[in-house]
Amino acid sequence: MQKGGTAPLAKVEELNRRAAAAMASSRFGEAIPLLEQLVKLQPRSAEILANLGLAYYSTSRYDKAAESYRQALKLDPRLPHAGAFLGMAEAEAGRYQEALPYLEKAFATEKDKELKRMVGINLEQLHVARRQPLRAAEVTQILLRDHPDDPDVLYVATRLYFQLSSILAGRMIEVAPNSFRARQLVGDLLEAHKQYAPAAVQYRKAITLAPNAPGLHYRLGLMLVRSSNEPAAWEEARQAFQDELKIDPTHARCYVELAEILRKQGQREEAEKLFERGLGLNADLPEAHVGLGRIWAARGNLEQALAQLQEAVRLAPGSDIAHFELSQVLSRLGRNQEAREVLAIYDKLRAERLEKSDNVLYRLNR
Repeated sequence: MQKGGTAPLAKVEELNRRAAAAMASSRFGEAIPLLEQLVKLQPRSAEILANLGLAYYSTSRYDKAAESYRQALKLDPRLPHAGAFLGMAEAEAGRYQEALPYLEKAFATEKDKELKRMVGINLEQLHVARRQPLRAAEVTQILLRDHPDDPDVLYVATRLYFQLSSILAGRMIEVAPNSFRARQLVGDLLEAHKQYAPAAVQYRKAITLAPNAPGLHYRLGLMLVRSSNEPAAWEEARQAFQDELKIDPTHARCYVELAEILRKQGQREEAEKLFERGLGLNADLPEAHVGLGRIWAARGNLEQALAQLQEAVRLAPGSDIAHFELSQVLSRLGRNQEAREVLAIYDKLRAERLEKSDNVLYRLNR
């Protein structure tokens, strides 16, 4: 009697026990031969086929994983998560057309947050591979919403947007190589990489092509003050800011930048008027409050300076400059304990800023 029925049942139970232990410990390579034996003994078990598919998938045997999941779904179309893994296995195997419906359905309906993240990454990569970056961007937006700090999500998003940026920039240069927008775009790219002097060259060329385009003179002025301390560069920047204000008299930040040049040149009264003009247009400009605080402090009006700098810190709690200036005024007022506390915040913010501005690859290597 044992030979007829009990032995196979005992064997199934033993294989199930060993396979479950291997799967629970993520020893997928060890689980595979056990599950393959179980499939031969119980070929109509959707659950065993799905477990075998997971073991295959986890060891990068995507063709076998897809086949196991296909068989499992034929036996039980409602098997949890099977469609998601089938789609990912098909995608990994390069069968994008077969993968697409499974991935789209799983991304829309999957309740397991981690599995949905995996599906979304695969779906985004599938759209990229099929040269459909806009559909990839739709998936990426959902991934970023649900997993804003996930390194894998940030990686695929960065790669996608870099690709989109390159495509669109290339298209711009192709269709309008002599336009002011092409020059402005190159300037923007250089500015983003802190190449301020070369960016100024591009903004000058853009201004030549479109002297009344809003924003160009302002960007030129910024690049000049960021790239040089030479009087000639500052004079050109001052003129650029004035030209911008002729085009847009409501450009609050332009007043602030122009005021800062005048303050550094010792023209405090004129600078004060421009800082106040900028704040009249936009009261939430911390740079303007810092500028006024510096002017009042230089005159010895410490209480007025204190109020301006406290407002600057409130508006920009991450500004190391605002904290430094505030600590100096507090010290001059004899409020030494407060000054030390604010200066400690300045030291921390400055260290963080320097760390962030450090070379990314250098920091990674470190």
